[in-house]
Amino acid sequence: MRTLLRSLSFGLGTAIGLAALAQPLPPYTVIVAGYVAGCTPNSSVNITTVQNTQPAIDIDVPLDSNCGFSIDLLMDSYQGWFVITTPCLGAIQSVTGTYTVNALDSTVVFVTINCGSATTDCLGVVGGSALPGTACTNFLGVVGTWTTNCICDTDTTSGTLDCMGVPGGSDLPGTPCGFPNGISGIWSADCICDPDTTNGGADCLGILNGPDLPGAPCQSPFTGENGYWSADCICIPDSTTLDCQAGFWVFQAYAIDSLNPNGSATPIPNELWIWNTSIGNGPMQYFWNFGDGSSSTEEFPTHFYPNGGPYMICLTITDASCTSTSCDSISIDGDGMYTGMILEQNYARAGFTINVLQALPTGMGEQPVLANTALWPNPVAEELNLSFNTTVRGSVPMSIIDLNGHVVNTTNVSITNGTNRVGVPVNDLAPGMYLVRFGTGTHAVTLRFVKH
Repeated sequence: MRTLLRSLSFGLGTAIGLAALAQPLPPYTVIVAGYVAGCTPNSSVNITTVQNTQPAIDIDVPLDSNCGFSIDLLMDSYQGWFVITTPCLGAIQSVTGTYTVNALDSTVVFVTINCGSATTDCLGVVGGSALPGTACTNFLGVVGTWTTNCICDTDTTSGTLDCMGVPGGSDLPGTPCGFPNGISGIWSADCICDPDTTNGGADCLGILNGPDLPGAPCQSPFTGENGYWSADCICIPDSTTLDCQAGFWVFQAYAIDSLNPNGSATPIPNELWIWNTSIGNGPMQYFWNFGDGSSSTEEFPTHFYPNGGPYMICLTITDASCTSTSCDSISIDGDGMYTGMILEQNYARAGFTINVLQALPTGMGEQPVLANTALWPNPVAEELNLSFNTTVRGSVPMSIIDLNGHVVNTTNVSITNGTNRVGVPVNDLAPGMYLVRFGTGTHAVTLRFVKH
């Protein structure tokens, strides 16, 4: 096992659009804790920040005698993501944890990693009682039964659930429904409240005979940027007002074993992937300085380093109105792992390859429009459930992205003020790890899930 508690650097984060009375100031205290079932004595877990969570953290935390761990971290990002890994069962086992700062200026991320023979129940608890066939309660408080795919199948013996989730309720498909602004509608077959257009067409905000039609000016509810309504009623920002910003995210290359029952990803030694997350106005020119005397003007280049580094890699982008540069130091350890990941086998500290992949905008602004986001079940076999609260309404895009940065599915989702729930079918996806991205711009929410 490598030296524990490797160096940890804290950068100064910039808070954007802080709510003066409701949101505390950074740094935020985040407790990352958990339990490794069937752990190896004197082992540790590695905690790494992902998706541009600031400051960047890569640290090994030792396990106690009860196979537990806990560490307090000071974070600059209002919302962040961690990947917690540990070597067990002949591979790297990993889980993802996320946090969103609340008004108490403290939050806890608790995870469980199963390195033993115990069964993980439908709530992710090792040796837990929430097994298929046992009782469960969904997010609406309706009692049901866990299916073999760990979906809480609500008990309809007291009446069929209506479109509001009420057993035996009257809000059934074909019956009247209403919007918070007073517009009436009809429940569709999939329980979407469609505006009543008998007296005229509804605009992009669902208002009968309203002015927000495709081509008309709009303001993005997620970024506040001015734009125009597209034919699909998506508020497209006016690119003439946008600045350019270079950016990229370096992480370990992974391979997915489809036969692995939990779809875990196995690191590929001596190979790193880079997501190009740059944004700009119109066509952009790219200049990669790899830090070893070589460079490239390709958007998604591949480069080989003769030894383990470190190297300072910089990306400069230029568009019609501005130029921006972003740099980061990259290297591999003796196992061929980026920033200290651990493998059972030993790999020589030789050269390594980087592959720049298709752009994947990630991250979230410091004052999100979406709040109280939840994604379940995870892992999933057939359908994900995404719930959130929002103070805006309209149509926003949702995408599913694989670990290569490729968008494998995309759709538009209508949202309204208050609590929303969205079903995301995933039964056609191959087993593995994915990202579901909901929203637009830098204020989108990105969550990880595993497909059985």
